[in-house]
Amino acid sequence: MASPAVRFCIALSAAALLTALAFGLVPEDLDVRTDIVGYPTYANFNINRYFWAYGFVVGLFPLLTFSIYLGLTRIFGRRGQPREPIPAPLERMEIAPAARARTALLVAAGRTLLVGGVLGLETVIIVEAGDDKRLFALTMIGYGAAVAVLAWAAASRLPRWDLLDVVRTANVVAAPLTLALLYGVSESTQATVTATGVVHSYPWLPLWLAAALTAGVSGWLVRGLVRAATPGLRDAWERRAIVLVVGPVGLFLLVAFLPGDLGTIHLFEEGQILAGAEITRDGAFPWRDLLVVHGLLHDVWTGLFGSGVIEDSRWGVFAGQQLLIVPLSWVALYYLCAYLFWTNWLFLLGSQLLVVTGQIFAIHYRLGLIPIVLLLLAALLHRATVVRAVAFTTVLFVQAIVTPEALWSVPANLGVILLFELYYREKRRGLAKNLRRTWLCVASASLLVLGWSVFLLGYGALGDFVFSYRAFIPGHQLTGGVPRGTYGAGLGPTNIGEHYEDFAILAPVFAILVAMLFFVVRTRTRRPLAVSDWVMLAAVAFVLPYYAKFLSRTDHVYHSFAMAVPPVLYVVYRAVTYAETRLASVTRTRGASWFPARHTITLPLLLVLLVSAPVALEDAVRSVSYRFAPDVAEEPELALVGYAREGKNDIRMFEEVGRALDSLLEPRDAVFDFSNTPGLFHYLLGRPASNRYYHVSIAIRQRTQTDLIRLLDQDRPKAVVFTSSGIGGSASVWDKLSSQVRHYDVSEYLLDHYVPVIESHGFVLLRRREDGVRAQRKLYFRVPPCDWGYVPNFFGPAPASDAQALAVPYRKLDRVLRIRGWAVDPEAVRPAEEVVVTRGGRVIARTRPAQARPDVSFELSEPAYRNSGFGIVVPVREDSDVDLGKIRAHAIMRSGEARELSLSPGVAGEQTDALNLVDSRVAPAVEPRGAIDAADISEPLALTLPADASTYRWLEVLTGEPLGKGSFELSDRLDEAPLGTRMISFKTLDRGNTEARVRVGACSQWRGFGTGAVYFTPSPTQDIRGIRLLR
Repeated sequence: MASPAVRFCIALSAAALLTALAFGLVPEDLDVRTDIVGYPTYANFNINRYFWAYGFVVGLFPLLTFSIYLGLTRIFGRRGQPREPIPAPLERMEIAPAARARTALLVAAGRTLLVGGVLGLETVIIVEAGDDKRLFALTMIGYGAAVAVLAWAAASRLPRWDLLDVVRTANVVAAPLTLALLYGVSESTQATVTATGVVHSYPWLPLWLAAALTAGVSGWLVRGLVRAATPGLRDAWERRAIVLVVGPVGLFLLVAFLPGDLGTIHLFEEGQILAGAEITRDGAFPWRDLLVVHGLLHDVWTGLFGSGVIEDSRWGVFAGQQLLIVPLSWVALYYLCAYLFWTNWLFLLGSQLLVVTGQIFAIHYRLGLIPIVLLLLAALLHRATVVRAVAFTTVLFVQAIVTPEALWSVPANLGVILLFELYYREKRRGLAKNLRRTWLCVASASLLVLGWSVFLLGYGALGDFVFSYRAFIPGHQLTGGVPRGTYGAGLGPTNIGEHYEDFAILAPVFAILVAMLFFVVRTRTRRPLAVSDWVMLAAVAFVLPYYAKFLSRTDHVYHSFAMAVPPVLYVVYRAVTYAETRLASVTRTRGASWFPARHTITLPLLLVLLVSAPVALEDAVRSVSYRFAPDVAEEPELALVGYAREGKNDIRMFEEVGRALDSLLEPRDAVFDFSNTPGLFHYLLGRPASNRYYHVSIAIRQRTQTDLIRLLDQDRPKAVVFTSSGIGGSASVWDKLSSQVRHYDVSEYLLDHYVPVIESHGFVLLRRREDGVRAQRKLYFRVPPCDWGYVPNFFGPAPASDAQALAVPYRKLDRVLRIRGWAVDPEAVRPAEEVVVTRGGRVIARTRPAQARPDVSFELSEPAYRNSGFGIVVPVREDSDVDLGKIRAHAIMRSGEARELSLSPGVAGEQTDALNLVDSRVAPAVEPRGAIDAADISEPLALTLPADASTYRWLEVLTGEPLGKGSFELSDRLDEAPLGTRMISFKTLDRGNTEARVRVGACSQWRGFGTGAVYFTPSPTQDIRGIRLLR
């Protein structure tokens, strides 16, 4: 027990066991009362377990480990050991030794070939040579040969200059040339239309900017080189030129590209950027006139930049991202790596090869200023000056303004500055002097906040700015939380390995735990810390809360992983440096002077990286010639869409929806889009947004819905796009929840004040009720399902205590077997001809798929499958015993084949091998294109609704016995099992309640039922004693 290692292992094991036991106490079911409607409340998914698990791993586990270790140390450790003074922070983690004579020539050759290689890449792009590989090699080798000849000639004639000095000078002088040639790369950036041979140029670097950059960098390098009096100083300036100028240019050339033909436009995801930029361009002021979820940088400036620099189209905006925004984000990360790994150029090279060869692909350009913030933090920690403090605080402030999710970076960075100064404080100095950096940052931040507030007040947007943060940040996990694996397939690099996502999930947690251990050990043992250690502590301090973004919505982890890349690389760098130092020490003590002092581990790792890379370095280099000059098939069919693959975008649909909307509005009339399709209505069709909620997914909390209703009541738009049930690029339904459920207050307001008048390609358009137009009743059912799931069990809003109640008469009906699903014919590319249902081998029902299934159309990327749903209701005798496990459904293809439909999760039974039917061939159940989504036996109730039923907001179910786990469906049809378009549904949990309420007033279907019979179906049967409507 005297050994610290033994005590630590015991503490680690005990802490892990206690943490696991503590997590076992976390409840499985969700327990919350909220006004947020999201997947967690819809599916009774306890998203909080993810947060508890994370909190236990990065909070409780290390706390227990350190506590137990300290306890064991107090009991069994040595006592009375003197405390060493705190050592001053190291400028750098390691000092690179001077190159030996036998390696100096190798280093000089490597640097020279790197400069020549970057010049070769630029030459290949500019010349547009057919044999790019040969031209690249000739340029690189030619430059190297020229430098070698120059060095030999100069060294032989200038005795004071040795050969290496000449090489260094040549490389320093040539470095700015790589910047100058970027102008040529810009002028050579183009797309060729293969159908006509027309070439369209897309220059992106103005001559004045290229000249200014080249002149500024040249002056800086030449000035430094002239002042360098010794070979060592000239070597340092060569390193600066290579690392700070040539390296970033080379990286930019290898990661930037101009895209070719794009696929289907996503009218919601891409539409947020396109519409956000368009609305801002029309004069909207952010926050006051436009609310953005992801911040100005992503939702506004990305679109403005791409449309301004490349072209005003969806393709132009995407090209701006891939050609400039994303590559510049990689360059910013490169500069951070250059600072961290400055003394180990081989490790720096390896970190960038991870990017170029595709092993690190995640970059989060919304947080592209974070590397710059960390570099300025390093500068401030090295030396406390007013200029450095102001620069650091300003960039940090700007990042937090343009991207709200960066808000956590503010306390992370400022907290590290405070800890740094407290750790190195001197008792003889006053608090003001000890905390000089902190006071400077606080003063700078105060002035920035004051100036920003005055600026916003001038535009009447200060309250709106604060409102946006209060509206979007709280409760995000209940809005978008989904189980891991629900989405995200294919987002990672498939050529790396199937466990890459697991690595990306665990890597940030690993970095956090290692950082905690590292700082605890270093501070307790009084070992020196480098400034870069503190910089990475700030990076980890940001990753710690930012990882919650992934937990809140586990569609993918790569945003959080991107922020963790620098700390993860730094942990590896620290470990490699330590191992190489120890190895060199051991070899020196044993007299092995021939053994290299450095890179004994870095070099093998680099070779492994190159061998195992998913993209060969040679392929990455060869791709440069066409990355800046792609081919496109033909001219854009629609200018605002830009280059796209043929048939991927339904241009006719865009035009016909536009004409339908034009029939309701004047040319410049605004529209309110409740369908979450901003890319179509506010960009392609050019309709102004009626208010700042240009896509309704912003209005989640009840207070934001109230704000939206206030604006709707104020602006009173003439037309509303209520929902889209047929367009995959919209988000009328996401995470299985439709807009009318998720935005319940807004939906109810719209249905109260507007009526449906036109349906076009799945879009239902509403006009103001006061305009005297007649509602098209059938359109109330041309909407996505009003499926509340388990939401009523967690729903906070409730009827007023004095709400008017009306008992609804009802009667019981006979039992029925209900089957729902979908079936398509992939060969004919249409819904299946027929669906045949059997029980125990006997046909009990047949139907033709004709019900709307936009989800199937979206998932299979085929619009022809939209009406592939089916529903069947079969009467069941009271004395019969139906085994659902024997229920089967087969789809009859146009060819006559019969294919068994797969059984969705939750439906019992196993598939059969074949089906024998008259006039149908026997077909095995291979690659079924369809499924039974639900099969149950239920006892429906027939309700008699009053004439004014649509004016009531709530439907309440009262039971004698406590409600069990089950589902309830309300529909005006019983002759078939509707898949949602004519149904309101919800579910209950077994929690001892004898009443359940659902907000029917928010459902379009409720307005369409009218006064006829409505059927209420519980499954399984519940002890219902009464049904009431509440107003």
